[in-house]
Amino acid sequence: MYNKKIKLFIIFVLCLTYIQNINALEKKNAYIEDIIVFGQKNVEISWGELRFTYDINSSYDWNSSTHKYDNNTKSTWISKGNEIQIENKSFIPIDVDFKYTSINSNNINISFSKNHIHLGKNQKDSTKVYPSGQPNNKTNIFNKIGVVTAVVT
Repeated sequence: MYNKKIKLFIIFVLCLTYIQNINALEKKNAYIEDIIVFGQKNVEISWGELRFTYDINSSYDWNSSTHKYDNNTKSTWISKGNEIQIENKSFIPIDVDFKYTSINSNNINISFSKNHIHLGKNQKDSTKVYPSGQPNNKTNIFNKIGVVTAVVT
């Protein structure tokens, strides 16, 4: 009878230890969500509309000395929402490079106010997108002219 009580006590202690270890694991897992991974990048990119209108103001003025019309046509790009904002929410610095790829041969180029942005921890910055060139006849209203890409490293 004495041996049975010891065995029962040992089994009870082992079960209690097992339950305590499970509780320790559960507590450990609860804290894993709060661990900050220092090599992970967390970046927020806010894109403007990136809508551009090519505006042509045609004007032909009579030149009395040459007896011909002078072409005084002026064209400008009107931009709406041409800003891309980058916010580094990580604990490590990041670099962002911007590039443009034309979808078709439309004679339109895109440039950026900043082609490269370096951001430290919890910093933000932005670049602006500027179109140039003259659309060809194939470019119609509301056509997609290309793709702007932000590459984060």
